[in-house]
Amino acid sequence: MFRDALNAPARTADAIQTLFFGGFLSLLALAFPLGWLAAVATVPLSVLALPLAVLPSLLLRGYYVRTMQAGFERRDAAPSFVQWSGLVRDGVRSYVVAFVYLLPVVTLWLLVAATAIPVQLRGVGGDAGGSLIAISAALSAVVSVLYLPLFAYLYPAALVSYAATGRLGAAFSPRTVGRVLVDREYATGWLLASGLLSVVVFVGLPLSLFLVGVVAVFYLQTVVYSVYGRAARTALATELDGGRPKPETPRREPEATAAVQVGRSVAYTGDRLEVTVPVDNPDDAERTSPRESTDDALTTDDALTADETTE
Repeated sequence: MFRDALNAPARTADAIQTLFFGGFLSLLALAFPLGWLAAVATVPLSVLALPLAVLPSLLLRGYYVRTMQAGFERRDAAPSFVQWSGLVRDGVRSYVVAFVYLLPVVTLWLLVAATAIPVQLRGVGGDAGGSLIAISAALSAVVSVLYLPLFAYLYPAALVSYAATGRLGAAFSPRTVGRVLVDREYATGWLLASGLLSVVVFVGLPLSLFLVGVVAVFYLQTVVYSVYGRAARTALATELDGGRPKPETPRREPEATAAVQVGRSVAYTGDRLEVTVPVDNPDDAERTSPRESTDDALTTDDALTADETTE
């Protein structure tokens, strides 16, 4: 599994172009949003450029979803950057999946903000209100820290469920995602992918200042998502097979013999040809052909002629 995923990016038909373009998109996915925020701070109308700012990130996320699908199907090579509309669609859906699974933490912090705003603006509660905000923020931080490892394990399972089935609802199906979460092969693959992500963070990101470092980061991330897809193969294959009716194998009747197909049996006995025709009466099952009757008549005439000559 790991070896195939590690070699998959290099086996792409246009591997060099894909790797360099993916590295370039990784740079743009970071630079465009930062530039957009700076532009919005100075020119408010720049907010209209949001689709352009997130386009590189959507393309990159969509490519990773497609890499998951290729890994799930056990393809030898990683995909290429083709059909950009599909990449953007998958990228948007990957962010939707991430947002839904981060919703508990987002909701918790929204509650803390809703409590803090009246206290800070109107002085509601006085010192007690300030203490309440501090305690709420501390508890929210603890819950967020505890939830993030669970999210790191849950999110790839949900995303690969969508990549394998092509249905966004599969990413939120407790049965489908649950099968992946409890699968031993997925757990092993997730540990391998986590190790690769650690390499990306501690080694690849510092090298991102150079072009080769960006390409290396993209290569390793492609391997990570390929591992996710391959690791979920067993769990999701069981799920998909369980939901599909097995195709019926058409039953092929044995071919009838020549006698049955033509309605008669033919036998050759050396000097004469016998034809047997099936009849309704079993006692008269066999009849001789006209040719055989003619041969018998000729034999009788020859015998009479021989007797006359003798006389």
